[in-house]
Amino acid sequence: MPATRIRTMIATGVLSAGTCLAASAASPASATPSTSTDWGPVVTVADQGFDSLSTVTTDNAMVVAAWTGPSFHNLYLAARPVGGQWSAPAKIVTSAAGLTMTKDGNGAWVMWQGFDDVSVLRVASDGAIGAPEVIGSSSDPFVSDATIASGVKGAVAAAWHTHIGSPARFAYRPSGGDWTSSERVPQKGNIEGLVLGGRGVAQLLLGRDSPDFRHQEISYLRRSPGRGWSTPETVAKSANSITVEGNRRGDLVVGWATANDDGTFSLMARYKSAKGDFDEVHLLRETVPRSTWVALGIADDGSLVSAYRTTDQGDRQLEMTPADSTGVWLEPQTLPLTGSTYDVAVNGAGDSVITSHDDTGVQLVRCSHGGTCTSAETNRATGYRNPSTSLSPQGAITLVWGRGCRTEECYPNRLVAQRGS
Repeated sequence: MPATRIRTMIATGVLSAGTCLAASAASPASATPSTSTDWGPVVTVADQGFDSLSTVTTDNAMVVAAWTGPSFHNLYLAARPVGGQWSAPAKIVTSAAGLTMTKDGNGAWVMWQGFDDVSVLRVASDGAIGAPEVIGSSSDPFVSDATIASGVKGAVAAAWHTHIGSPARFAYRPSGGDWTSSERVPQKGNIEGLVLGGRGVAQLLLGRDSPDFRHQEISYLRRSPGRGWSTPETVAKSANSITVEGNRRGDLVVGWATANDDGTFSLMARYKSAKGDFDEVHLLRETVPRSTWVALGIADDGSLVSAYRTTDQGDRQLEMTPADSTGVWLEPQTLPLTGSTYDVAVNGAGDSVITSHDDTGVQLVRCSHGGTCTSAETNRATGYRNPSTSLSPQGAITLVWGRGCRTEECYPNRLVAQRGS
């Protein structure tokens, strides 16, 4: 699954050299989840401020964190192997803007976009940091929707945008090979998701205004090595707040909100197995509050978890709907979680943790593969900051977030982490 990112549900952003980003104040057999989490101490990962942050937990339970400094200055990496301590932050480059990351088995790929180039590097299973590679050109300004996806046996693909209105660019690295020259994607649209399956088949989801960003058409394109791009397929004709998750087998799920004619909003999803076509649209919820989206996580076998907000009243505001490994949607479950900021982290075995954040800390519910969930608990160590959350194969949760204040906007000046099992 892709890395966990501090999530901001807005239209695709455009970054320029004069822009300043603020940090968000923001597989073993599955077992029945523990009813409470035993949290370790809060540790300092980096005694420095940051703007953007991405974390991932690999298949060998190593945690990797990548972040950029204030105003696009510097890209840093740190890793914590299982049973070990966080490494000292390593400065990779002196300028980086867009940042994203994905798990690659026991390692991870990091991708960043500056105003001249788009670059990547791989973090090995022991935390060793590979040399950066430039895979394409960028622009100033550029559209900030870059994404990277790993496949089987070390294959990896990346997609990004340059100027506003330009088609996306795509590059691919086969197993044991080198990066291809970047190529133009044959259809315009915002990059909503990228999934790389077996045999190097890349699956790209694009969104374009129809006629505006609240009513977007979602298109699906497939690229096979040696065969090029498929004819675009329409996944949805009127969507916003689009989310996509996939696995290395090539299974994927797309979620979105629909603005109805009467002013209400509904939530939808479509599942696609690696070897099949898209299933019919599944209605997750007929009516939801404004600014609600579908948080998604998918396991190695294709089973998945979706979470979304159903009401802004009371103490049970979120709902979870799982689907099995064939894409059959199961019964929804109401969760004792509140707040408008929420996410899902899933490990390869299909266990998940659903988080929701408010000013008092992060609330969480653990669910085992198949959808058996615990009661809710709250970790108040995060305070009003929204943590980046990832889940290990053994079910350990890692939270990474900012502490302290700098400037009147109180951006964090320290990066900290906590592990719970």
